[in-house]
Amino acid sequence: SSGINAEYGAVSHTMLRDLIHTLWNDSKSSGALRYDVAESCTRMIEGKHKYCLDWNEHRFANKRPSHKIHSIHQPFDADAFNFNKLKDREVLCGISLSDESECVSVSMGTSKSLLVINDSPISEHHILLLPSPKDCSNQTLSKDAIEMGLSFLISLGDPDTRVVFNSLRAFASINHLHLHAYQ
Repeated sequence: SSGINAEYGAVSHTMLRDLIHTLWNDSKSSGALRYDVAESCTRMIEGKHKYCLDWNEHRFANKRPSHKIHSIHQPFDADAFNFNKLKDREVLCGISLSDESECVSVSMGTSKSLLVINDSPISEHHILLLPSPKDCSNQTLSKDAIEMGLSFLISLGDPDTRVVFNSLRAFASINHLHLHAYQ
């Protein structure tokens, strides 16, 4: 079943990763992805910085159409696609994060922030972190977004997970505040 129909309550840090993977796989099985992410290629580039190269030839051809971006400070446009228009199968769960507790609260309907599937993923279990999507903030990095990303990483406790932000004019395709999380 998809995350939209579930109430999970408090989830220990060690269970969070497994829960996200289960919800992501359920969403994938429901047809939420635009292409088969298994066809992705990941390669580590040797050298001082050990860059990671992720490539899927279907990503740019099949991803959700990008907004027309004119400025990195472009206002939110409620008429354009935004994360308040997601299909139920794309929403994994609501989440409240705190590094003061041994548990995170995972639910639907009661949390301001959401974890959603990226329908054009770079890799398996690529999700989006949406800090307060009902606030309709544009894709400009905020203190709350930084805190959510850091709290998510602390809560997950997985050294292989990355949380990244891409701004408008730097490959963000949706002008609605979000962060990416993937391995």
